[in-house]
Amino acid sequence: MAQIFVSLVMIFTEFGLATAIIAYPELGEEQIGQLNTLSIIAGTVAVLIMCAVAVPIGRFFTAPQLPLVVTAIASIFAINGFRIVPNAILQREFRFRYLAIAESIPSIVGAVAMIGFAALGFHYWTLVIGTVLGSLVATALTVAGRPCRLLWPQLTPEVSSVLKVSWHLWVTRLVWWVQVNADGLVVGRFLGNGPLGAYAMTMSVASQPLDKITSLVTQVSPPFFSAAQADQAALRKMLLVLTGVLAVIVFPMAGGLTVVAPEFVLTILGAKWAAVTPALQLLSTAAAFRSIESLLSPIVVVTGGTRLFMYLGVIEAAIMSLTFYVGSGFGITGVALGWLVVYPILQLPIYVWVFRRTGVGLTEYFSTLWPALRATVLMVAAVMGLNLIMPFDSPASQRLIAQVGLGAGTYILISLLQRRRLHAMYRDFRALGQLTAPLRLPEASRRA
Repeated sequence: MAQIFVSLVMIFTEFGLATAIIAYPELGEEQIGQLNTLSIIAGTVAVLIMCAVAVPIGRFFTAPQLPLVVTAIASIFAINGFRIVPNAILQREFRFRYLAIAESIPSIVGAVAMIGFAALGFHYWTLVIGTVLGSLVATALTVAGRPCRLLWPQLTPEVSSVLKVSWHLWVTRLVWWVQVNADGLVVGRFLGNGPLGAYAMTMSVASQPLDKITSLVTQVSPPFFSAAQADQAALRKMLLVLTGVLAVIVFPMAGGLTVVAPEFVLTILGAKWAAVTPALQLLSTAAAFRSIESLLSPIVVVTGGTRLFMYLGVIEAAIMSLTFYVGSGFGITGVALGWLVVYPILQLPIYVWVFRRTGVGLTEYFSTLWPALRATVLMVAAVMGLNLIMPFDSPASQRLIAQVGLGAGTYILISLLQRRRLHAMYRDFRALGQLTAPLRLPEASRRA
């Protein structure tokens, strides 16, 4: 119950500041110190807000123990306030190895602590303590890796520009939060708790594996795009290479889950979940599109399109909410269809903006996707052909094993037939670091 509000307040405390700092590599230590102070102030205000609404939240959920939990977990906002700016600077300086360590150690510490506290009988307080402890360790490591000064904020032109961008990003993330939660809200309100549980499970199965892979790219790409923001050729090269590599990974996963969905549901989830199969197929396909589309956002930011991003986000949230409402008349399948049909159309202005700023053509972009798309289509065709010849009454588990084996083999075979192109894509991917090296600010000038 507390986490529902934590995820919303987190948007207010970060307010797009980290992304805005990455988009302005020319910021000096003085401006960074002022923004660091603002971040800490925002975190402190968030704690006060959470403490003020703790009792009303407890009454809303009819949970008398909730206010104390909300108050305790609110401390992470004050802790994270010290981490936001140093974390952004570490990304801007391409210190990803240190960031990986700084994020891994808190996860291990938190997991060990939660196991210990759970064994001691702390019940739900185990999650609260683990969350706060993990945040504390992560902040300590981040600040130690990149200390930042604390200076009183002044609305200089540089700071004002960053705050303007962060405001646009804050609104964008807020309406995105509304958009991604609107489908569950509509399903729960108009279809009931049972369909909501089925929809949540389906969305998780369809999206989480791809989201984990996509996040590895989207967390690292903004500093590279920022370093190349003044070089259209470099931006174009990075967009095409990252899109091609990501498609090679996510397309077969999404296509494979789509074609084996009936057997997957029966084998992994059980017969009682059979009704979610069409929704799973639709959401899996939509997740693949959302994965490659996620690479556009940082380019929009570094090329000055945050205002467009903000306005489009508001429009998207309104249209998608209406889409989910209309789709709910056809059950969770209708809601899932909205993600596949309507959402890609709403992304067209973003594609137009990015293509114009990077010089990428539609044919060139499609050519980048073609190796993964061709192999995936042939893989799906092979599995569908297998479905036609396999006995329909054979056990679902056997059918699933045969489908996965044939699908994986087909995809690997087609990939080998186009190995030269894939190998060239891999070489380009490995060379991205050298591509941005001449564009990065020297360490000395960054700290000047």
